[in-house]
Amino acid sequence: MNTFQLFCALCSLSHGVFGVAIPGQFTQAPLPPSKPDTKTSVPFYATKAILAVTAVGDEDEKYIELPLRQRMPPGPEFPYRLDGARIVALMNEQRQSAPLEELGLIMCRIMPRDAVEEEVSSTSRNREWPWFRAKDGAVQFQQASSVWFLADRDIESYECR
Repeated sequence: MNTFQLFCALCSLSHGVFGVAIPGQFTQAPLPPSKPDTKTSVPFYATKAILAVTAVGDEDEKYIELPLRQRMPPGPEFPYRLDGARIVALMNEQRQSAPLEELGLIMCRIMPRDAVEEEVSSTSRNREWPWFRAKDGAVQFQQASSVWFLADRDIESYECR
């Protein structure tokens, strides 16, 4: 028996063995519809806004995380004086970022501490400080022409909602 005959014998034997294991009439069936993606059906609940801020006298931009719906005083993580700020992201408790549509809905404001002269007058207490949104870009707190001008005052609180 030469090599070719041996090869043919093995092929016919394997055809018989595998032919029994695999049905001859195999038809394809469509896949069942997939289940809806539960990740997209669950609403995103943002808990923090991330702001890029530049402190007075510092050229480097720093990122701070502000809890939503809370007023936060300045301290080790939040500068007492700012040159500028912009809203860059939102995240939830799992530190996942929010869709851009939600980022556009968030607004923040930086409240200045009243100067001694202003504490006496009632006009400063009644003043409503402007909010800013992501679409406003980088807002400036040290430019007199800016709506968000803080007149070189310290910050009393940060707030985003």
